[in-house]
Amino acid sequence: MINNAMAALSREDENQPNTPLSVCVAMSQAYIGYDLQNALREELRKRGFMRTPVVTVVTQVRVDENDPAFQNPSKPIGHFMTKEQAEHAEKAYGYVMKEDAGRGYRRVVASPKPVEIVEQDAINSLVDANKIVICCGGGGIPVTLQGDHLKGASAVIDKDFASCLLAKELDADSWKQVNELRKTDPKAADELVRTFSYHIDHGYGMDCYAVGPTLGAGVSALMVNDTIIYPWCYKTQEVLDNGPLRFTVKLEFNPLAVKGDTAVVETRLITLDAGSHLNRTAVSYSNLKESLPIVTGIVLHEPDGAVVADAAGGYMTYVDPTTGPDNGKIFMGAAFPAVVKEAKTVLFPIEEKKMRNNADGHVLVVSDYEPGADYVYYWGFAWDRADIKTAEAWNRYMADFAQKVRNPMTVSIR
Repeated sequence: MINNAMAALSREDENQPNTPLSVCVAMSQAYIGYDLQNALREELRKRGFMRTPVVTVVTQVRVDENDPAFQNPSKPIGHFMTKEQAEHAEKAYGYVMKEDAGRGYRRVVASPKPVEIVEQDAINSLVDANKIVICCGGGGIPVTLQGDHLKGASAVIDKDFASCLLAKELDADSWKQVNELRKTDPKAADELVRTFSYHIDHGYGMDCYAVGPTLGAGVSALMVNDTIIYPWCYKTQEVLDNGPLRFTVKLEFNPLAVKGDTAVVETRLITLDAGSHLNRTAVSYSNLKESLPIVTGIVLHEPDGAVVADAAGGYMTYVDPTTGPDNGKIFMGAAFPAVVKEAKTVLFPIEEKKMRNNADGHVLVVSDYEPGADYVYYWGFAWDRADIKTAEAWNRYMADFAQKVRNPMTVSIR
């Protein structure tokens, strides 16, 4: 959002210098951190934690200036441009511009791997002092080391990679032991990693599901000429219900560019009831002028994974392998009360696969969206170490659920 605002300012005022992307990331970190730390402070005080400090660290993340990603920028950012605007941006600012599936031109930047979190020592000190720390926002401010100077880079760092590096550095002593142990006993080193890795279940949860820039666990999106218009991050959120029986949140997104119209705004209402595996989601688009296909997708991490795509039955499922060999399986699924036009697996071309963090594709359900209507569906998951143990049981659960929402119980009062 900051990058778009600064770009708009440069277009309106020729004397306004172009704001470097690294500065835009820094500004975004600060304002989002401000909102997060105030929200956390308020919630903590409601729960009786009156003196628990929350702090935001504007975080620089060093990348290697020789990272191959700089030779092939692929991460699209910013607004869509016409061909003439794109050519001007290339000449005036040195941007790399690429045409985006007939929707216009966008700037692309590198997505290099993080090497070092510059403020790591400060973060460690704050954590050790029992402070709640918000850091590495947006993957961190990308910088390269030029002697003693840290120079901002035109890049976007993947948040998953930055978070992984942060987790490792927060337990640097353990990793030092691991690295020493690898020299003499690699097997013992792997066992030591298992004792503290946040990708391993230690009884309080873990991170074993990779999403990246995809439709993830069941996001919906409009589609134009077989091209998905990804909604990306929401602009505002409002919690409408906060338990214990139901949680509901309303999300509003930044305007989308749909067939040349840049004023289409998505609103998403997500509801989760206690005891349910599935979230009810109602999606609507304001200012949309015509009917369009709408897709709901689940990201695939295996090109030949276990998929059920049942258009007639109104549901789809996928068995996700998770990010580790001993984390079990995650059963993904979505169910649809309305008529489904098509359910299918779509694999990414090689270039798009690179843009999507090497995900293999999506299992998609295609429906129609009418302007002014709500597109309602259910999405969610289960884990084979909890109540649903097998893919067969999950498929039965999803098939039964789809039939229930397609044939809801009716009550007559006389």
